[in-house]
Amino acid sequence: MKILKYVVISIILVLAITAAGFLYIWSYKGGKPFKIPKIIPDLKIAEVHLTRSVAGRTEWELKATSADYFREEGVTRLESPVVTVYGNGDKRIELRGDEGKVFNDTNDVALSGNVNIVTSDGYTFQSDSLRYSSGKKVVTTESKVFVKGKGMEVEGVGMVADIGRDRVIVKKGVRAVLEGTLK
Repeated sequence: MKILKYVVISIILVLAITAAGFLYIWSYKGGKPFKIPKIIPDLKIAEVHLTRSVAGRTEWELKATSADYFREEGVTRLESPVVTVYGNGDKRIELRGDEGKVFNDTNDVALSGNVNIVTSDGYTFQSDSLRYSSGKKVVTTESKVFVKGKGMEVEGVGMVADIGRDRVIVKKGVRAVLEGTLK
């Protein structure tokens, strides 16, 4: 009976060592091991106010209730961000969302969740998400978008707003209601 116990224990040990060996080889075969994303920020800031200036001119201002800076990922996550982008002359565009990210290497900003845009000349935009390209001075989204202002309402899917050229393009599925323009 004792011999049977030793044989069973020996078989279990051999199987365990073999399984561990296969798992080790399998986990590293064909590439890098899986990297778990960092969930603890390198720096946490409350009541954030950032300003980006180029050649002495303010390009945009960002305010948020909090920011989590992740150095390795190259991103700063924002809670309740409000971004004011300064355009030509005295034109301004205010972007708001539930959450946001600043991509530290490009200074681009992405917003998501109940995104609202209000322009200084009376237009409002609503979407689920958007991205502001700091280098191109362009706001883009692939989500559904609603635009209101100056006797018009437009809805569609996808948008490109070129701030430097004061031009907005709604990409597809466009429906528009124009008031007081036809006589």
